[in-house]
Amino acid sequence: MGDEQRGAISRDQAMRSGITVDGIRARVLSGRSQRVLPGSFVTFSGPIPRDAYLSALVLHAGAGAVLSHQTAAELHGLVDDPSPVVHVTVPAGRRPRRAPGIVVHRSNRLASAAHPAQWPPRTRIEDTVLDLTQSSANLDRAIGWITRACGRRLTTPDRLRAALSSRRKVRWRRELGLVLADVEDGCHSVLEIRFLRDVERSHGLPAGRRQQPVADGAARSYQEGPTRTSYTAGSASSWSLTAGCRTPTSCVSATVGGTTRPWSAASGLCDTAGSRSWQGPAKWRHRSPGCCALRAGRAGPVAADGPIA
Repeated sequence: MGDEQRGAISRDQAMRSGITVDGIRARVLSGRSQRVLPGSFVTFSGPIPRDAYLSALVLHAGAGAVLSHQTAAELHGLVDDPSPVVHVTVPAGRRPRRAPGIVVHRSNRLASAAHPAQWPPRTRIEDTVLDLTQSSANLDRAIGWITRACGRRLTTPDRLRAALSSRRKVRWRRELGLVLADVEDGCHSVLEIRFLRDVERSHGLPAGRRQQPVADGAARSYQEGPTRTSYTAGSASSWSLTAGCRTPTSCVSATVGGTTRPWSAASGLCDTAGSRSWQGPAKWRHRSPGCCALRAGRAGPVAADGPIA
């Protein structure tokens, strides 16, 4: 049992296997086992690996407990660094003993949210993502969890949509549903989502073509489409209408930062498109008198002929 649980075992499991309380104490005193938390041990000496430590914490939380939120995200590969605290979700009504470094959540739908096979026990990736959106400080951070999960190909918009519909109470339900549609169309970062909404759609730019799935044998990857209306994300914070035609970096960073001035990016793209004979019309729906597109005299359609080379 200890091997299946990464070397971790609970006091109850040890006693059911025939080890007495005195036997457990003797093993700990001799160094053959180590106490991690009250009621949970590891059956070896030396440094305790991360997976064994997490297993011991789940056993300490009791029957039905699973790792969740940032800790489940770590195990699924959604985040690269471990959280400073361990998040555990237990069935509603349970009150596990408090321990330092553990944040306890309660859920009445844990039976369906828990992964059926993986160890240490954890929530499914879709429920992990939705849990993280609900604990996010703002909508941008919530969107970031969705785009990261789909961008890393850990799940799909369809699966997230199904998990979303199975929950009765969801903060930002409508907004997250719209984000899933944008992610399905190829937006795999908050940068792309904000550009799509605050620049492209708000200012009537032609619909950009974003990441498209490309089959490479058994593998599946995404690449930007080289069409005349494609907007290509640069390495950090720049955008271009076509290769080599970049708008100022400050335009997009202002959009990503959540400020109210994404219009400079729209104006720059309008100038780029006009220089390449973009065939409009563009419906500039400015959001304030300070809109760069309005100041540039582009409140009406842009007359041009011929495709962008």
